[in-house]
Amino acid sequence: MPGARAYSKQQIALHWLSAALMLAILFTHESFLASQSAITRGQSVGAVDSGIRALHIFGGAVVLPLVMWRFVLRLRLGSLPTPARETPLLRLAAAVVHEGLYFVVLVLPITGLMLFWNFAPTMARWLHMAASAVLFVLVFLHIGAAFVHHFFWKTDVFVRMLRPRSSQE
Repeated sequence: MPGARAYSKQQIALHWLSAALMLAILFTHESFLASQSAITRGQSVGAVDSGIRALHIFGGAVVLPLVMWRFVLRLRLGSLPTPARETPLLRLAAAVVHEGLYFVVLVLPITGLMLFWNFAPTMARWLHMAASAVLFVLVFLHIGAAFVHHFFWKTDVFVRMLRPRSSQE
């Protein structure tokens, strides 16, 4: 995206849609595990717990194509450069967090599907739980960095994910 100062409407929409879905899935994980455990023991699960379980399963299945679509757009359109005054260490940290987010949000639905299909369940469960913990940390760092950029360093990093680029860019 040489010269671009904002992302496309499609990139922004996919960012916020996948972020909202991933956060919903992340914060329903414990309830999902409780429901799944009850079902495994042959116990009935209430409507709310069934809904949370469905959100977790089907939300995870929807995240995979959304993230793949975002990745293709990123390859095709590129990403915006970090602010010019950012140090090499902060540039590296930003790259590690962003690439880590892409990796983890690909691993989570794949391992979730592996668990759903009971394929290598011990390995899939371990990878899924580890990736969930890593996702939580990366999301915290990502959101925190966006706020630091906006409120302390006064860069446009946060705003450019809210306001799409104009058709002239």
